Amino acid sequence: MLGEFNAGKSTLINAFVAEDMVVTGVLPTTSHVNVVRYGPRKVARWTRLDGSVSEIPYDEAARLVKEAPESIEELEFCFPHPDLRSVHFWDTPGFNAPDTTHEARARAALETADAVVWMLDA
Repeated sequence: MLGEFNAGKSTLINAFVAEDMVVTGVLPTTSHVNVVRYGPRKVARWTRLDGSVSEIPYDEAARLVKEAPESIEELEFCFPHPDLRSVHFWDTPGFNAPDTTHEARARAALETADAVVWMLDA
């Protein structure tokens, strides 16, 4: 998912899987890449800036996004939804965000994507 910041990318991903996985809000909340993919159980994986990874509950991931976003390189949400067996969603920070590192992360995701959904703020 790509588009300008606060365009509804995270909200659309949550709607696709009918689950509030990725944190959303009125203010821009995504400062890192969120990956939503199939997993046999519902769990989040937190990749830190140093590359270390921990499995955490979804509610802990939401707390991290709100309280310590600078500690997150990537959050991966595993969910046992059958449609996720064939597709992974990458929820990226927005373009034109006030923080240039957010846009750099979105551009990096764009370079590796097989397909792109571009969200527009209508």
